[in-house]
Amino acid sequence: MREQFSDSDSATIWLEDNIIHIVFKKVNVELSEAVAAVDLATKIVQNRSLGYFIDISNIKSISKEAREYFSIPRSVETNLATAVLAPNIISKLIGTFFMSFNNPGVKIKLFTVEDEAIAWLKKQLT
Repeated sequence: MREQFSDSDSATIWLEDNIIHIVFKKVNVELSEAVAAVDLATKIVQNRSLGYFIDISNIKSISKEAREYFSIPRSVETNLATAVLAPNIISKLIGTFFMSFNNPGVKIKLFTVEDEAIAWLKKQLT
């Protein structure tokens, strides 16, 4: 059951089964979208350690500043593990680039199928 649903121009975020779901809507993610997503997630998390499911299917580009912001301690301090949905070639490239060059400092894995991503994430949380 979805709890604490929040919606902005750039992302939809909710809590479900101890997993924060973040679905990006924007094609181009800049620093302002990164800050907005982290702020919304932080309000929902309330200092609890949870898993993160991040859907980057719609993203075609992400700025260097946004990638760096997603990697700072404030952005990952309550993150136990992250499953990233990257079902197309562009999102896979973005996800791989982020993991390789921005070193988010959390257990993170890319998936092309949402159900597999959620199953892996639930396993990480047990």
